[in-house]
Amino acid sequence: MKMAVSPGQPSTRPGGFATFDDIPDVSYVRDKLAVKNAWKPDIDRVITHEIKQPLPVKIGMVGPQVDKGTGTYLAGGGTQVEMVVAPQHRMDYLKLIEEKNIKN
Repeated sequence: MKMAVSPGQPSTRPGGFATFDDIPDVSYVRDKLAVKNAWKPDIDRVITHEIKQPLPVKIGMVGPQVDKGTGTYLAGGGTQVEMVVAPQHRMDYLKLIEEKNIKN
């Protein structure tokens, strides 16, 4: 499971949404994962976690959105995984596998 993260966001404090998709660059995060600029103004890396025990999730396709801050249409279409556990318990289910920088 992969997640695009912001500078300063610890790899051991994942957000609530991830994907099974490969994330090649920030454009993919914005367009296919429909991540608005207001939610993540800067994205500097991708972290990959292994799920180490059954994790309550909701899985589906990312829907389109309009980023009102930039006026940009975000098409969606990628996969999304919403972790249905409290932030402080997410790492109970996850093991950090990889962390790599992402291209703008």
